[in-house]
Amino acid sequence: MRALAALAVAFSSVVASAVAPAAWAQDDETPAPIDLTTLVPETVPPGFTPLEDQPGRLGPLDAAAAAAVLDQSGRVTAEMLQDAGFADGFSKAWSKGDTGDVIITVLLEFTTQADAEAFLRGFLQGRQKTTTPFPIPGVPQAAGFERGPPTPDRTNPAQREVVLQRGPVMAIVVVAGFQSYPPIEPAVTMAEAQRAELASVPVEPPPKREDNGTIPRLLAMVLFVSVASWLARILRANPTPFRPRTT
Repeated sequence: MRALAALAVAFSSVVASAVAPAAWAQDDETPAPIDLTTLVPETVPPGFTPLEDQPGRLGPLDAAAAAAVLDQSGRVTAEMLQDAGFADGFSKAWSKGDTGDVIITVLLEFTTQADAEAFLRGFLQGRQKTTTPFPIPGVPQAAGFERGPPTPDRTNPAQREVVLQRGPVMAIVVVAGFQSYPPIEPAVTMAEAQRAELASVPVEPPPKREDNGTIPRLLAMVLFVSVASWLARILRANPTPFRPRTT
């Protein structure tokens, strides 16, 4: 009987440990701010040279400037970006002397990765309604869009646009042609270069599901039934007679 009692105690410990939910460590650390200037691509297509910063257009962007760069029609406002979690912005441009073609990259940082992902979804939905998508070979993470006339000019350029997102940062790269429709090669080059720079942006791990103990409880029930049946067989095979205690 002492052995059976010891077994029961040991089994109760196993059940308790199996049913106890796992404790997940909480990471309360605030992520360090991101220097968007370090995410500007260093590799650009041949023949393109950098343009100087222009306050409110090229260089650091506040919410109002970022909204104007994203949509010059005024449909995107600073308030809309702030409500979406906008934290910081930066843009850089390059031009090609012989054609006047321009490349611009716009970097938007949001408060959280979830904010960036939500803004990206809305941005892509809008682009899908107004532009034509095209694939970016070798960069499946990028979404490509093209728009503009077959024969562009200074007032109505043709554009290829590449959109990427990693962590709380979203990148939009535009290749604009003013004399002819821009080929796909510069867009691919910029997509690859921008993806390489975004690789340094930290990504939040997927949310951990809270362990509700369902599987441990099922395991404990199976163990309990098995052990209880085994104990019953032992007791039936070795009945213990009742003996009054003597003082």
